Amino acid sequence: MSAADFIERMRDRQAELFSTTVNVSRFYSEGTFDPDTASYTTPAYVTVYTGAALLRPDGDSLTTAGETSTEVSSFTLKLPVNTAIEVGDTVAVTASDFDDGLVGLGLRVLDVTNDEWQIARRCRCVQQTPRPT
Repeated sequence: MSAADFIERMRDRQAELFSTTVNVSRFYSEGTFDPDTASYTTPAYVTVYTGAALLRPDGDSLTTAGETSTEVSSFTLKLPVNTAIEVGDTVAVTASDFDDGLVGLGLRVLDVTNDEWQIARRCRCVQQTPRPT
């Protein structure tokens, strides 16, 4: 068996483990303020991937700055190898085979691993808290 055949076989096996459905979107354009109506249009995002993924918790970390402590929940997200995901993209969990509690979870991509030998596109993400409206 060649290395290419082995990698392809492992990619197929990895894809069989994908039990979560996600929507990955990327910032497209700034929102605008209309002074005549005193209204603000929300920023636009473009969807770059919708489909199967594997989401695993990486653990929580407690960050302290001065007298303020913040707990950050981090995750590892695996996607098909050729998924065009970038640092800064937003990930929304839309379905999960094993944990309905993940549905609606918002993540921000912090790091993307690129390697021609990888069997899945691996990303490090943090939970994103909703902004006030």
